[in-house]
Amino acid sequence: MSRGSLPIYVEPFRLCDANASVSGSVAEKQLERIREFSVGTTDRIDVNLKFWRDEEGRNRIGGTIDTVMHTTCERCLAPLDLKVHADVSLLAIAAGASLPNAADDVNIVEVEDERLSLVPLVEEEVLLAIPQFPAHESCDMVAYDREAGSSQAKPEAKANPFDVLAALKRKD
Repeated sequence: MSRGSLPIYVEPFRLCDANASVSGSVAEKQLERIREFSVGTTDRIDVNLKFWRDEEGRNRIGGTIDTVMHTTCERCLAPLDLKVHADVSLLAIAAGASLPNAADDVNIVEVEDERLSLVPLVEEEVLLAIPQFPAHESCDMVAYDREAGSSQAKPEAKANPFDVLAALKRKD
């Protein structure tokens, strides 16, 4: 399929029969769950999905999802632009069908009425790819002063308590 907006629904079994792929983007206004959990915001999510049948005849969905989340660093509470990359590896089965044996790295998605809604699927993959505690690679932690009720920059490193003993040793 062509680049542009991601389709709302696909028929994964037909796409698997045709070894087809779907590429597109999802606009931020469609991402209700990400806003609901106050994870942050994103401008758009770029999606590349491939549909095929594996050697055992199972319907597979694979690909990548990339975006940049605008969130808050859990250490310093400053704004953080977090690059999110998700590798998608799914096994599509009809709703109510028996679960096939699958590898540990493959998740199963149930398809109802031969249609699969892509936006919730993409949102789920993005939410799973976000680190539990997003933080800058290197940032100064902020210390909270309970008595003052405000945040302060982390104090400088404390003096070594053995410096006193070293000074006494030098006196002798």
